[in-house]
Amino acid sequence: MTNQIRLATLSCKVLPKSSLTIVSPLNGLLRVKLNVAQTNLAAGKVWAEFEPRLLAGEEEVLQETKQRLDQRERALRELELPRQRLKLTRDLWEAERQTALLSWVRTNQDLLAMTSMGYKNLDLRPEVLPLLEEETGLIKRSLTVLSETNLISLEGDLALQRSEWQRRRVEFEHKKELAQLKMPLAGQLTISLPMAEGVVEYPVTTGNELAVVRDMSLIQLRLALVDSSWAALPVDSLSVSIRLPAGEVLTAAYSAKRIERAQAREEAFFYFLMPAEQSAPAARLVGLDVPADLRLTLERPVRVVSKLTLVLHEPGAFQSRNWADGVARLWPGARVAAEGQTELAIELPEPP
Repeated sequence: MTNQIRLATLSCKVLPKSSLTIVSPLNGLLRVKLNVAQTNLAAGKVWAEFEPRLLAGEEEVLQETKQRLDQRERALRELELPRQRLKLTRDLWEAERQTALLSWVRTNQDLLAMTSMGYKNLDLRPEVLPLLEEETGLIKRSLTVLSETNLISLEGDLALQRSEWQRRRVEFEHKKELAQLKMPLAGQLTISLPMAEGVVEYPVTTGNELAVVRDMSLIQLRLALVDSSWAALPVDSLSVSIRLPAGEVLTAAYSAKRIERAQAREEAFFYFLMPAEQSAPAARLVGLDVPADLRLTLERPVRVVSKLTLVLHEPGAFQSRNWADGVARLWPGARVAAEGQTELAIELPEPP
């Protein structure tokens, strides 16, 4: 008596939790930083990069450009800005002096005859004084703007050059990000390139397959749904067991049902997930097709009997190939609880 029946022994594919194919985003020489074709790496680890010498050269040029811009900005701040502020201050003093002098002379006309005081060529036209006052106000505003904005009013093309440098820096960082191949997740890296002893650089083109990354933290088993009647079974009661070469049996619980395209047509597959504690021994079988027992757990205990044994026991009861009728004829009150490819789960009648 048991509460499980083996529905079938099928070939199943052992798969990692997830798998990601990495293709080349660029053309050029790819420098591989590993000396093995397959290894486990942490997430974010750089395992290869394109044209590292060219990238280093571009980065050096950017750094030198940044240094020159910083030096020019420092010169503006420490030399040009004080010089400009001093010039505007002197211009303000001169404008204020001229305004005060003109106002004083215009109210003291007798002073114009005193050529020794330097007023001989003084412009006394009515419109001159308003212009001097306007010039004074303009110089004051210029000084205020210079104090509030510091280098902004003096930078000119320096701002454009710095903006251009920022654009080039962003482009370089994007290019560097594409050029450096990092592990997208912690797992197993399998390099697809034909690696050779002592060779670290390989020419590749855009779209070339470079490697496959697999998350081996959990292992999945995939079985084709070869019997349409299985689709009506309670999936939470399904499980799969495989036997390792050493004899250890591993069991995986139902995970999902997926419709996938296989051999130019769509097929239904059951996926089963190994518990974490069994993932390590099962990981050695990843990529292989192994025999697996698909089992159904029943709510009540049953008697599991081989179909061949039943036929040999009473051939006449199963001539119609109707297992339910044959079992009912042999044992009144008994019923077929589940049918496998080679076995039946027979639920016996309740004792009186």
